[in-house]
Amino acid sequence: MKPNLLLASVAGMALLAACQTAPADDMSDNLTAEETIEVERVMEAEGSVEIDQSAEAEMAEMAETAD
Repeated sequence: MKPNLLLASVAGMALLAACQTAPADDMSDNLTAEETIEVERVMEAEGSVEIDQSAEAEMAEMAETAD
């Protein structure tokens, strides 16, 4: 039975070692200043589109309930 326990513990340690990953690199480290500004502009534009869509949906819902 001891060989089975030894094998299981070695397999468990190997599994834990394989599951560990290196920390992800920060995306901003790889971007130039111009690319970072462009990414921020795109994110702001996407945010404003979402706000516009939610406002339109809310107004449409209010119009339906008013009728």
